[in-house]
Amino acid sequence: QAALEEASICLLNCGPTGSEALKNLVLGGVGSITIVDGSKVELGDLGNNF
Repeated sequence: QAALEEASICLLNCGPTGSEALKNLVLGGVGSITIVDGSKVELGDLGNNF
């Protein structure tokens, strides 16, 4: 657990699959997460996550 808390993750292009992976990383206790995504969030995207 200590290794996860000290880990730094960079997630590129956070679509539906990336969002699910991100959720699991957060729940797992990863200490630092950076998200890089050039897309704008649109109304149709809101149903894709969780």
